[in-house]
Amino acid sequence: MIEVELKFQIAQDGQKALMRVLDALPMREPPGKRILADTYYDTCDFACLRRAIFVRTRNRSHLQIKYHEQLDPEHRHCIERVFPWFADLSQVRAFNELCARLLPSWREGATIEEALSANGLRKFVRISNQRIQYAHEQMKLCVDHVEGLGDFLEVETMCQEEHQVEQAQKDLHDFVARLALPALQPVQVGYVELWLRMHRPRVYELGRYRLVEDEREQGNKRREDELSGYSNTARDTESYT
Repeated sequence: MIEVELKFQIAQDGQKALMRVLDALPMREPPGKRILADTYYDTCDFACLRRAIFVRTRNRSHLQIKYHEQLDPEHRHCIERVFPWFADLSQVRAFNELCARLLPSWREGATIEEALSANGLRKFVRISNQRIQYAHEQMKLCVDHVEGLGDFLEVETMCQEEHQVEQAQKDLHDFVARLALPALQPVQVGYVELWLRMHRPRVYELGRYRLVEDEREQGNKRREDELSGYSNTARDTESYT
C-alpha cells in the first residue's frame, strides 16, 4: 500500500478551532487517543537517512519501514511495510528481502533484532507523541502533540497503485482547504527530520528532505558563493592582464 500524507503545524492559538471543526465532522468511528513511542534506527554514516529510508519501532511492538519506489521531491507519499518485532520465519525472510533491496550489502539475520545489529543499525532518535486519531471518509486525521516539537495535523489516505497518488493528493488538499483554518502551516518533512534540525543540524543536512525555508536559504548561499567566485575570478583576470 502507498501512504499519501499531508502534514501541518498548528499555530499555538489554533488548536481549539481545529478540534471544534474536526469534532463536527461525521466519523466512521469514535476518535481514539494513543501514546506513540517511535525509535528510529540508522547506521553510523546515516545510510538510511541519505536514501530517505526510515526504519523505526513503534511502542516496542512492531517495526516499520517507510521508503519510496518513485521520486517524491515534496515528501508526500511513501510505501510503508510493517513487521512484528517478534516476527516468525516467513516475516523475517520478507524483512531481509526488502532490506537487501533497499540497502546495499545487507546481511541477513535470524530475527529482526539480529538483522538490525548485523548491519550496524542502531537507535539514534526517539520521538514521543500524544495522538488523537479520527477516521473521516477514507482519510485518517491525526492531531499530534510531539514532545519538544509542538502540535501538528496529519491528513492521510492510502492508495493501491502509483497512478492513484496524484488524485489522492488533490483530495487531501481540497479537504484541508475546506477546513478554512489559517492556523495550519504546511510542513514538508517528518518528525524525525524536525528533531534532527533542532538537535543535530549537521545530520539533518544529510537527509533528502528539508524544510522549504532551509532549501531556499541553501539556494541563496549557493548563489552568493557562485557570485563571489565569479567576482574573484574577474579580479584575478584583471590582475593578470
